[in-house]
Amino acid sequence: MNELIKSAKGINKILIVNLGGMGDFLLSLPALAAIKGKYPQSYITVLISDKALGIVKRLDFIDRIIVLYPRSLWRIIFQGLGPVFSLRKEKFDLAINMRSISSSLSALKIKALFAIINPKISAGRDTQGRAEFFDIKISEEDYGSIHERDYDLKLAEALGASITDREVRFAVTGLDTKKVNELLKRAKIKDSDILVGLHPGGEYLRRWPLKNYCLLLK
Repeated sequence: MNELIKSAKGINKILIVNLGGMGDFLLSLPALAAIKGKYPQSYITVLISDKALGIVKRLDFIDRIIVLYPRSLWRIIFQGLGPVFSLRKEKFDLAINMRSISSSLSALKIKALFAIINPKISAGRDTQGRAEFFDIKISEEDYGSIHERDYDLKLAEALGASITDREVRFAVTGLDTKKVNELLKRAKIKDSDILVGLHPGGEYLRRWPLKNYCLLLK
């Protein structure tokens, strides 16, 4: 555990900043659950893009959701500062950036965002030394040497959390199951069929090389 966290008098108000997509937020769930387990009394606010709203709304340990529009952080900073300055008034004990800092420009954006919010303690992933401005940070390579989820878990550990569950868990409703069954029915896929799903997208930091897809599909 970081000495700064040890000396903190209380972590009662936490802000999670994750401006990625749904997949980014899903992979951070084990770390977020561990942080909530470490600070069960805390009130957790998340700052997200609309792309992750569908999954975040299902999480019972999230107390408040703030969606930033538009998705461009520069436009948010220069055209939509109202929500960000309102967060400054919250005086968060801890603010955590759960995303990689993929470039010097990204570092500048996040540094500006955290300077406006001004939490007592800031934490995040120091990708290739670009995010030294965080009070608590873990090192990260541009092309991650470990799984994306595990970077978030390492950050949670730096914040004093114990990792007892590394699985990505989220609620699946009866309506979800019904929609999937209807989709498979329309595609004329039977229960006996072998179904393989491929998702070749994603940002370059986590994108699977094309040659791996070629090998898999042979």
